[in-house]
Amino acid sequence: MDLIMGHSRQTLQDWVKELRFTMDVVDDHLSLYHLTVERGTELHREVTRGNVALPDAELAADMYETMIQMTAEAGFEHYEVSSFARNGAYSMHNSGHWQGIDYLGIVMNGWAV
Repeated sequence: MDLIMGHSRQTLQDWVKELRFTMDVVDDHLSLYHLTVERGTELHREVTRGNVALPDAELAADMYETMIQMTAEAGFEHYEVSSFARNGAYSMHNSGHWQGIDYLGIVMNGWAV
């Protein structure tokens, strides 16, 4: 399960609630990211114009520290920048990628116009 923290109008209490719920329903792996606002995107334009307010640096730091504490208390190991696992449920793709292990990707034929 992937979650993004630091989105518009999100409070620390919101983040705690989202994270707690997710840890209750997820199996044993989480990918937790801080929202990144990229130049050239509509979100960047809206933030620059002041139409979208994001958490300030202090709140973002509090969210991160809370995330680290809550995941550890729930038995998750922080094994990559944004990856957390419990019961040894590490991402095989990510771990293999960092170790330089070859893998075979197989997908159904799909495309979009």
